Amino acid sequence: MGDNTPIIKDMFKAIQVLRKEGIKGLISRFSKRLTNTINTITHTRDHKAKLRKIITSKLHKAKGVLIYPPTVDWNVPLFQRPQHLATELSRLGYLFFYCTGNNLYDNIQGFQQLENNLYVTSRFDLLLRDLTEGWLMISSTNPLITYGDIRKYRRKGFKIIYDYIDEIHPEISGNVEKMQERHRLINKDNVDIVIAVSTRLYGEMIKRFPENQIILLPNGVQYEHFRIDRNIEACPDEIRKIIEEGKPIIGYFGALAKWIDYELLNFVAENRQNWNIVLIGWNYDNTMKQLKDFRNIKYLGVKHYNELPKYGIWFDVAAIPFKEGEIAKSSSPIKLYEYMALNKPVVATRDLRECYRYKGILIANDKKEFIEKIEKGLMIKDNPEYIKLLDEQAKENTWEARAIMIDGYISK
Repeated sequence: MGDNTPIIKDMFKAIQVLRKEGIKGLISRFSKRLTNTINTITHTRDHKAKLRKIITSKLHKAKGVLIYPPTVDWNVPLFQRPQHLATELSRLGYLFFYCTGNNLYDNIQGFQQLENNLYVTSRFDLLLRDLTEGWLMISSTNPLITYGDIRKYRRKGFKIIYDYIDEIHPEISGNVEKMQERHRLINKDNVDIVIAVSTRLYGEMIKRFPENQIILLPNGVQYEHFRIDRNIEACPDEIRKIIEEGKPIIGYFGALAKWIDYELLNFVAENRQNWNIVLIGWNYDNTMKQLKDFRNIKYLGVKHYNELPKYGIWFDVAAIPFKEGEIAKSSSPIKLYEYMALNKPVVATRDLRECYRYKGILIANDKKEFIEKIEKGLMIKDNPEYIKLLDEQAKENTWEARAIMIDGYISK
């Protein structure tokens, strides 16, 4: 005999509802449950038909299928590494399915086409069920996929790309126990390609994987998006009011979290009250309360990726004020490349090792030197040779170039 436990539980619930709400309540609840079941079956049928249509019309022309499991919503205000790589790989000819969990910013049911080969979907389950091969691009910060899942996907016929995008750290990802376990267990037999975002993370993985299975792939920039000129008429009102104060603008955009050196920002604001410090981004973990109430610290909130260049173009110097520690040492700040595309002098703190790879980035060893480097940035911000250097480095570090590197490894 089968297990009758679910049936017994349902009967017990029905008796409770009958006692509390009467026969009408019981009928109402049953009707809602039946409607939800029918809707689920109908939606699944429609979604399966949509997927079959996509596969039939696209797959024979594509280089292959790439799937990004649910991790980060597509419509987060600041586009991140997964969205950029999805876009560029789809433009290179891959049929790319970016899966969303509809966590906060997405409300996608089924399959939504964004570009010719790029789809955002809520049906990761259907992709796993109906496809028998392809590539899964699994982020090191994905909290849902276990080592056991990776082995299961491999047995089904999928190949695995492991994107090691950050130090696996509680300050970034919260509870990291399962991520650390998966990270510790993966090896060359169950992961086909490892992508490491920084030299430090690459150095860790090259000890565990053959050289031909691992790529050093820093973050990059959508160059054309950020390479704009100043236009006061298109300037947002918030930044226009700050410009009208006539003070140099020292700017930062990105997450505002535990890894930001708020003490350093307070020091700069207090000692250079003739500068305005403009901060743009998400108060990720409510740590912005560490900022003191200086009038020259201007927080403008979260700005959508599409609007970000209209703010950043008015910075005189761009800052990356990360605290010393493991997060900084392992990071490849996307903003570094975006600042360079905006042609802004960049001042970074000393543990941001990836910044050392690029000429013209001003590295500060302590608080006092951070101010000195900003002053140097203000002196050279209009120097044609310096601007040319920044611009050339931005052009060399596009997301398209990063996707081409991945394509090369997949093609092998």
